[in-house]
Amino acid sequence: MSENKQDKGFWTFGRIIMGFILIYTVGAIWLYKSTNTWEDRGSFGDMFGSLNALFSALALGAVIYTTNLQRQDLKLQKEMQETQLKELKAQAKSSEKSAEQLEEQQRLLNFQIAQETVLNFINLKNKIIQDLQASKSSNRINTDGYEAFTDVYNRDKTNPVLKKYFQIYFYTLQYITDSKLDDKQKTILGDILSINTHEMESAILYDHSEKNNNQHRSLLLTKYKI
Repeated sequence: MSENKQDKGFWTFGRIIMGFILIYTVGAIWLYKSTNTWEDRGSFGDMFGSLNALFSALALGAVIYTTNLQRQDLKLQKEMQETQLKELKAQAKSSEKSAEQLEEQQRLLNFQIAQETVLNFINLKNKIIQDLQASKSSNRINTDGYEAFTDVYNRDKTNPVLKKYFQIYFYTLQYITDSKLDDKQKTILGDILSINTHEMESAILYDHSEKNNNQHRSLLLTKYKI
């Protein structure tokens, strides 16, 4: 569009110049033929001295005209650059939004994986408790589940089954703490574990940590409100 305007203006201005040159040439021929001596021709030519000023004005007008065309072209280029800049900003904003969406999807995926892992750990520790059996020496009554869990802990705190239980439970707490999740997601996982922890378990977990002087484990239990 800019090139078409410049070409059109150029040819218009060229026609004007050619017209003035033609008039000047015809006038010079007419002057030469209508006068007899060069003195007459010089006197007659002095009458048209203003013609030089006219051509000077035309030259100045040409400069102004060309400058105006350049100014219009620069204005058009500026508008095109502004349009391109807006498009680039829109693309950048769209890319940023897509990146945020991908980040959010990844965050949710990480949480789902962590949640599934925690639930698997919960199932493992619950199975250990469900499989426990104990007999009370006083009346030879067999107990199982949480009651057996308490009986075994009170009689033999070094029982290998209990050791496995404690390892799984505190590993779960540490897994939640070290996972690449935000605090809100970690709190949710802690709440899931807490809900699936019986009161008897909670009492034994705190007692086990205190008697073994394991402050780190005690802090984990407190942090997630077990």
